Amino acid sequence: MRKRSGFAVKGIAVLVFAALTVGLLPAMAFAGQQSEDVESTSTVAASLTTSASRAKSTRANRQAFLKGKLTGPIQRGYTGKLVRPTVKLVVKGKTLKRGVDYKLFYKNNRKVGRATITIKGIGKYKGAKRTWKFTIVPDKTKLKSAKAQVIGKKIVIKWSKQPKANCTGYQIRYSTKKSMAKAKLKTIKKRKKTSYTIKGLKANKRYYVQVRVYKRVNGKTYYSRWSNKKTVKMPKYGSLTGVVTAYATGSYLPNAKVGVYNSKGKRICTIKTNRNGRYTIKNIAKGTYTLKIKRSGYIALKAKISVRNKEYTYCDRALLVKRSAGSGYASGSITSATTGYGVSGAKLVFRSGWNNKSGNVVGRCTTGSGGTYYVNLPAGYYTAKVTCNGYVVGYINVIIGGGTIYNQNGSITPKMPKDTYRAVLTWGEYPRDLDSHLVQKGLHVYFSNKNQGSSVANLDVDDTTSYGPETTTFKVKKSRTYIYYVEQYTNDGKLSKSGAKVKLYRGNKLIRSYSVKNKGNGRSWNVFKIVNGKVKTVQTLSNYPTSVSTKNGNMGRPSW
Repeated sequence: MRKRSGFAVKGIAVLVFAALTVGLLPAMAFAGQQSEDVESTSTVAASLTTSASRAKSTRANRQAFLKGKLTGPIQRGYTGKLVRPTVKLVVKGKTLKRGVDYKLFYKNNRKVGRATITIKGIGKYKGAKRTWKFTIVPDKTKLKSAKAQVIGKKIVIKWSKQPKANCTGYQIRYSTKKSMAKAKLKTIKKRKKTSYTIKGLKANKRYYVQVRVYKRVNGKTYYSRWSNKKTVKMPKYGSLTGVVTAYATGSYLPNAKVGVYNSKGKRICTIKTNRNGRYTIKNIAKGTYTLKIKRSGYIALKAKISVRNKEYTYCDRALLVKRSAGSGYASGSITSATTGYGVSGAKLVFRSGWNNKSGNVVGRCTTGSGGTYYVNLPAGYYTAKVTCNGYVVGYINVIIGGGTIYNQNGSITPKMPKDTYRAVLTWGEYPRDLDSHLVQKGLHVYFSNKNQGSSVANLDVDDTTSYGPETTTFKVKKSRTYIYYVEQYTNDGKLSKSGAKVKLYRGNKLIRSYSVKNKGNGRSWNVFKIVNGKVKTVQTLSNYPTSVSTKNGNMGRPSW
C-alpha cells in the first residue's frame, strides 16, 4: 500500500508539472513577444523622427540656397575663348564655396550676346539650383591716332581693326568737353574701315575723341566699352587765293597745278587753277607755306606765303616764264618810301623763289645814281633782299625771262621810332594813279590833306605816275580807330589787276603785308584798320570805302 501510494504521488507530481508547463509556456511566449514589439516600435518612431528632421533641414537648406544673396558679373568682354566668370553666393551670412557647396555650369559663353551661369547645389544644398545671366560684349578697340588737318577744319582718326566675331561696325563720339558731355555720335557700318574724318569743326577749339565697337546679334546691338581718349587742339585757320598768268602775254593759265607744302617740305594738297587761272584754298591752318606752281611749257614757280587767322591771303599774281626763255636782266629802281627818290648805294642780294629770305645767294648788285639796278640771272623767279644804311631791310620779287625786264621796282623805308606806323603803297603800271587814305574821327589824310603834323599823320609821298610808292606815316592813340584804304583815281585799268601792295611797318619792323584782291571791279580797296592799338585786316574790294563808317562817327568818302 505504501509503495503504490509512493508511486502514485510521483505520477501526480509529473502530471501537475506537465500541466503547469503546458499552461505557462503560452503565457511566457506572450510576455516575450510583447517586450519585443515595444522595442521595435520605439526604433521605428525614432527613425521616422530623424528622417523628418533631415527632410526639414534639407528643405531649409534649399530655401536658404535659393534665397541667398547671389552676385556675379554684368558684362564680360569678348575674347574668342570660353568666358567662365565666377559668382558669389552668401547664405545666412556665410559665403558658400565652389566645389564644396555648389558647382557652376555655363551656356552660350563664347560669342557676343547673353550667357547663362547655372549654380547647382551640392552637399547639404544638393538639389537646389539657381541661374545668373550676363552679357558678353565686344572687346574694345584701340584709338591709334587723332590729328587735326591742315586744310578743312577736320580731324582724321584711326583705330585698330576688329575680327568679324567681335564686330559689326564702330561708333565714334567727339566733344569739346573732357567729360564727353553733349558728344556728337557717328556710326561706321563697315567693319573693315579703320579711319574716319570728322568734319565741320571749329577753329582754335580743343576736342576729345573716342571710338567703340558694336556687334548686332539676333536683332540686338551690343557695344564695347569706349576706347582710350585722344585730345586734339584745332589750329587757327585762314584762306588763300591767287591767279596764274603767262608773263609774256598776260593771259590766264587754266589747269596750272598749285601745290601747297609745309615748312618741312611735306605736300599738304594740290589743286588746279580754273579757266580764269584762279585758285582758292579755304580753311588752311595759320602758318607759313611754300606754293609750287607748275604748268606745262613754263618754268615752275616757288613762292613762300603766310596765312593768318581768319584772314584771306591774296597771293602775288604768278607770272610764269616760258621754259624756252634764256638768261636775262632784271632792272628797276629802289626808292625811299618817304621821299620817292632813288636810293643809291643800296645792296641787293638775290635768292631763288619768291618771298624767300634764306638759302643760297645766286646774285648780287648795288644801286647806282637814281637808285637803279641791273642784274643778270638765268630765267626764273627771285627774291632780292635790299639793305642800305639808315633804312629798314626790304624785299622785292623779281622775274628773269630773257632780254631785260624793266620796272621791277622796290621801296625801302627809313628807320623810325617804335611808336610810329608807316603804310607804303606800291603797284604796277596801270592804273597810273592810286591814292592812299587814312581816316580817323576828325582826321582824313590823303592827297588834298597831306600834313597833320609829325605827331599825328602825314602823306609823305603822293605818286600819280604808276608804281608808287605812296606813303603815309602816322602815330596811333589806343582809344581811337584808324582806317586805311586805297582809291583808284584814274580810269585806265582795274584796281584788282594793278598788283597793288601795302606794307605796314611799326617802328623798324614789317608787321603786315597785303596784296590787293585779284578779282572784282571795285575802285576802293579797304585794307586794314587799327582798333585800340590792334591791327585788324579788312581786305575787301568795293565801289565805296565801306569800312570807313564806324561807331566813332561819320567817316564817309570825301569829295574831291
